[in-house]
Amino acid sequence: NFDEFGGLKRNDKLINAFKNFIKETKFYKPLLVLFEYGEDVEYSKQLIKKLQIEDYVKWMPTMNRKNIMYGLSKATFSTNAFRENTTDIGGVCYETLAVGTPHINNCIEAIENPNHKFYQSPMLHALTEEEILDIFLDYEKNPQKYKEINKKSKDWFDENLGLGLAKKYAKL
Repeated sequence: NFDEFGGLKRNDKLINAFKNFIKETKFYKPLLVLFEYGEDVEYSKQLIKKLQIEDYVKWMPTMNRKNIMYGLSKATFSTNAFRENTTDIGGVCYETLAVGTPHINNCIEAIENPNHKFYQSPMLHALTEEEILDIFLDYEKNPQKYKEINKKSKDWFDENLGLGLAKKYAKL
């Protein structure tokens, strides 16, 4: 029920945070890029129209993962899901870390649980609109901090899920 729960991935939180960012930022015409993929698309489009932020949103068609990764490598941030009561680690989390882009997600269980494969990854945890907005505003004040997270993301992926993981399997 999109009206009650805000969608499967809770993109409504991201969209509302972005609307507030537009009001507060000094950046000229920030852009939210969304993919026409998944159950949240129509609800998200309706919400964007209701909030009157269509000029700040670009919809990308469904495309193959290689092209999505290229786009993620050019992004300031990526996001996956902001659902309560569950850490949602999807393909975009892997891809974003692989290309070295800061990733915002409900991920506290993953980054703090020593038994989780994303333990201590540099993903940025956010669950509420306010937490997402705080990250956007912090980027505006501290862009160097996020450039460092870019490098940490790529390095963490390479060591834990990329080449480092391949080397562990090769030793087996």
